[in-house]
Amino acid sequence: MSNTDNTFNDVCNQALRSWVKYIAMDSDGMVYGYEEEPTCGVKYWWSGDGSKYIYLGAVDVGDLDWRRTLLEVGSTFSREVALMLEEVRTMGRPLKENTPAFDLESALAGAPVKLRGGGKAYIRHIEREYKVNLPIVGVIVAGGASILAVWRECGRYIDSDTESPCDIVGMWVDYKLINGHKVPDISFRPSEGECYYFPNPLSQTFIGRAYYDFLDKHHVHRATHGLCYPDTEEGKAAAISHAEAMLGESSE
Repeated sequence: MSNTDNTFNDVCNQALRSWVKYIAMDSDGMVYGYEEEPTCGVKYWWSGDGSKYIYLGAVDVGDLDWRRTLLEVGSTFSREVALMLEEVRTMGRPLKENTPAFDLESALAGAPVKLRGGGKAYIRHIEREYKVNLPIVGVIVAGGASILAVWRECGRYIDSDTESPCDIVGMWVDYKLINGHKVPDISFRPSEGECYYFPNPLSQTFIGRAYYDFLDKHHVHRATHGLCYPDTEEGKAAAISHAEAMLGESSE
């Protein structure tokens, strides 16, 4: 989508001067105001009850999903979202403010997260009862010291205008050495009937996929020796790395 003179914040200001109660952007960047809450269609929002709607302008919010732009005019939350959308367009911020780039629930359960600068941190609490700008509270591990820190829900550190080395960018992954090569240490013991990947150096793809059977000695052998990896893209990649390491190769 080409750049336009309008921003989503501009459109919000214009909507405040009209009778509309909701605004939303279609897939082509056209923004309309609606008298009643519209329904999301294939490429645009529509008002099936015949209520009024008006054209407010065209905006460019980069790669933001247009289906997430429905806002209630005048609400504090909508104003914050409008400013965030403009921030996404101009500064390349995370596209989903309320969707972190890491497994939040696993982090709350104690799994460490990885910071942009390569550091490690632990999330201890997320404020869900009250609406705050920085709801995530945790600890950054820095050598022998620890630093109390807060983040936005997307993982952005405090409120800096540039990328911070303290931004949360994913889950922390430990590695194990196999034949001198690093392999993500995410192997696990599957439950009965659970699907998993396993390294297979004899296969052209370097992996196999199976459903765990505790009566099958091959499955038990893999689980006992750390050869079972989660049925995810990360698990698949780890199983391939494991197979390559078994052959003395590395994908790094």
